[in-house]
Amino acid sequence: MGGSVITFVKSNGGVGATTLAVQTACALRKTNTVFLDLDIQFGSAGFQMDMPRTETSVVDLAGTANRLDSTMLKGAMVRPHDRFDLLAAPEGIPPMEDVTADA
Repeated sequence: MGGSVITFVKSNGGVGATTLAVQTACALRKTNTVFLDLDIQFGSAGFQMDMPRTETSVVDLAGTANRLDSTMLKGAMVRPHDRFDLLAAPEGIPPMEDVTADA
């Protein structure tokens, strides 16, 4: 199964990396697009897509990395405005210790 990975990395807070990533995901919506908001402390993709608080975030899945599979990942995602699958960053600012290097 082929696919592409597009990564957006911010150089500083407020430079628009999340906005560009969300707009790119919206533009690619006719494909099977998955958006992983890995900005653990300041991710705002869910907010930008006007999504209510999600039950599961990337931090929650990192805590179960040893049993994470495609079904669990798909179940944790939401589909804002029928655009793309989104695994949102957590609400609030969790401590960085909540995510280990192994996870």
